[in-house]
Amino acid sequence: MVNETTSSTRLGLPVLLTALTGLRRGEVLALRGANVNFGRRRVAITEAVEQTRTYGVRFKSPKSRSSKRVLLIADQLIETLQHHKARQEVGRKQLGEAYFDHGLVFCNEDGTPWAPDTFTKQFATIIRASGLADFRFHDVRHAFASITLKQGVSVKEVSALLGHSSPMLTLSTYARTMEGLGRQAVNGLVKSLLVPKGTAAPR
Repeated sequence: MVNETTSSTRLGLPVLLTALTGLRRGEVLALRGANVNFGRRRVAITEAVEQTRTYGVRFKSPKSRSSKRVLLIADQLIETLQHHKARQEVGRKQLGEAYFDHGLVFCNEDGTPWAPDTFTKQFATIIRASGLADFRFHDVRHAFASITLKQGVSVKEVSALLGHSSPMLTLSTYARTMEGLGRQAVNGLVKSLLVPKGTAAPR
């Protein structure tokens, strides 16, 4: 629903990427073309962008050490990113010296970084116009995590995909989502996350 709402806007592809990978806003806006491997169908998350009153928009290391990660992406998404890159190249050539090339996948038309606060406001405006109430961009990431967990992907794997500092953070954040996974799945989580080696998981 959200992707359909934004697909005709310049936010469409960032939203789609987040929906399929669970990236944070700052990670999406800091993604550079050099970190997209079209041949191997993967993206490397190596930095994030933030906006502060003191420093304005600036690049930084991701939220935690585990936030630096490599994610596999779907073939269709790769094709969409390739088309986006081609259109971006046309715009870069048209602007010539007026284009500030930071190598960013998602940026302003002149190549400058897309300010996180501006991105959030634009997203909120589109969501309000569509009649969807109280839905934030960060909720796209939450939706990815919830759907992935409900599909049976392990907490360890989801934690790695999200770039969480530990599986326990994922477990505590999405505990409500996991209530419906069943006793067997919960025991499996206990075995993989909480029970020391050589100790049997509860039945």
